Amino acid sequence: MWYIIHAEPGAKIISGLQPGVTRESLKRAIEEGRVEACLNEIEVRAGECYYTPAGRVHAIGAGNIICEVQQNSDVTYRFYDWNRVDVSGQPRELHVEKSLDVIDYNATDDARAEPRLVHEDGARVWELVRSPYFVAEKLEVSGRLASDTKGESFHILSCFQGQGEVRSGGNAAVPIRKGESMLIPCALGRYEVAASGGLEILRSYVPAKGAA
Repeated sequence: MWYIIHAEPGAKIISGLQPGVTRESLKRAIEEGRVEACLNEIEVRAGECYYTPAGRVHAIGAGNIICEVQQNSDVTYRFYDWNRVDVSGQPRELHVEKSLDVIDYNATDDARAEPRLVHEDGARVWELVRSPYFVAEKLEVSGRLASDTKGESFHILSCFQGQGEVRSGGNAAVPIRKGESMLIPCALGRYEVAASGGLEILRSYVPAKGAA
């Protein structure tokens, strides 16, 4: 999933394909250099979130600063790369046939996530995405927010606005500010996030088995 932290005017992402694109028509477009006409471009704004399940064509356009959360995976199939080359003048490897085999050709909407308010004590907590592989939440902390890993998963806190601190038990508070991320170990259990000025955080973790 992508959380849009900043977007220049007119900045876009690609999410999915145009309606009616099939394996055969996309293959022809790749061969004939017409790929971009098959892609679903979306103009984005800061604060939006987009969910990209496996199989969905996706790419990030210029002018975006994005926080990405994903399933632990190192598999990427690339069927088009805008004819870019590396410092030695060589194009990146493409995986056309593998891509064509796994693309979801029905993914034609914009995949914009609809935030759901789930908590309002010390902070407003918005659930952005819940999948079998990860949960992503936006925390708007105005006071103090109690949290707990419950020994089920690490928590990752990525701050994209303001500043504050994180404290656990009798341990010293650890500051967190815009542009920083913090890993909360699964074994830590209870901890507290406190704001000292306009604190906004993306919190992500792995859901308990069977809870998604």
